[in-house]
Amino acid sequence: MHKFIFSLFLTATCSLSAQNGNGGVGISFDKPAEAPAKEEVKPQNHDDSPKGVETEGMKFFHGTLEEAQKEADKTNKLLFVDGYTSWCGPCKKMSAETFVDKKVGDFFNKHFVNYKLDMEKGEGPDFAGKYGVNAYPTMLFLNPKGDEVHRILGFRASEPFLQEGLKAIDPTGNMALMKSDIEAGKAKPETLLNYALKQAETGMDYEEIAKKYFATQTETDLLSDKNWNAINNLTDDIRSREFQFLLTKKADFVKKYGILKVEEKLMKMCMRTAKTAERFDDADTYMLAVETARKSIADNGKTADMLEIAHFSAKEDWISYADKVSALMKKNKITDAVVLNDYAWAFYQHITDKNRLAEAIKWTKQSMALDNQYYNNDTMAALLFKIGQMDEAKKYANKAIHIAQQNSEEYESTQKLLEQIEMAQK
Repeated sequence: MHKFIFSLFLTATCSLSAQNGNGGVGISFDKPAEAPAKEEVKPQNHDDSPKGVETEGMKFFHGTLEEAQKEADKTNKLLFVDGYTSWCGPCKKMSAETFVDKKVGDFFNKHFVNYKLDMEKGEGPDFAGKYGVNAYPTMLFLNPKGDEVHRILGFRASEPFLQEGLKAIDPTGNMALMKSDIEAGKAKPETLLNYALKQAETGMDYEEIAKKYFATQTETDLLSDKNWNAINNLTDDIRSREFQFLLTKKADFVKKYGILKVEEKLMKMCMRTAKTAERFDDADTYMLAVETARKSIADNGKTADMLEIAHFSAKEDWISYADKVSALMKKNKITDAVVLNDYAWAFYQHITDKNRLAEAIKWTKQSMALDNQYYNNDTMAALLFKIGQMDEAKKYANKAIHIAQQNSEEYESTQKLLEQIEMAQK
């Protein structure tokens, strides 16, 4: 029926599809159940436009990757490689909306040799391994030697995509040159910062470069706008000087950047730290995350409580879990339909006390009032079945199935529940 998730925890979703601030609408990480067999290397001829139709957008080179690299060398251009998969929604959106834009086509056709490469076919798997491509779309800009000079991860609308193209031909933003300066030990702090931010943006490991950058900054420097951005995007260690400085100077940061932005960073940091500590059974770090959340986040203890809820769930201590969830609900007004449903579903799975199950029914009703969907109607049916209210359970099971049919959702488990309900009524 449900896969239980902690929706207010730092969710690492498999496919991100909500609009974000830089024009992105998604990165696909999901993979098919079985990876396709590696195919014989063949030229990849895939201009996405219909046959016989001329588009004003990007023109893609037809041939092998080696031939595309030679063409880039011959024309003194960078090679742009669109690393996609056949099942990736954001990849298809790039082809349908961004690559066909006239302004995009004019710029990219002038400055780059454009090439499409399926990361799961032909030359794709070797290319993905060489350049560390594991999310889609990943779009790389390569010099004639095959060195990476710039990278884009995820969907970009036309204007943000053009800005990325400009970065690729700007020597000051060239990742290959920045990396060369860093390896030679002559990189300026600004280069270290830009390189670390770019690594973070494209899903690469940025911790080492970020540490080198922060080592160049005094505590006075840390209050600057550029370092708020650096702390917000590059600080992952709750014990680091930078994060502890943020805690100490929280009032100053709030004054400059607002309570919402600062506490969002604190919340994400505490949640990420607690989740990692749970994975490695690090009790001291877990407690530090909870204590930091309780002392530093002005949310009536909600974040700290949720960290403890996640802890009890991981330990399968369902009595303590139920106590903490009930206390959380009494102290705070939860207005996220999925969160309310998740807690109710956990009660259905693990709690037998009817008074507690009545609480879960109440939360499910609140979830449905916020967003009446298949998942919460299904939860309501299951809870009512568990406490023996068969007529009501049947009503909500049928309603859940009806919504699922309208939205083309799977409902096999609800159908089985309905059969159980009908058998119990006989």
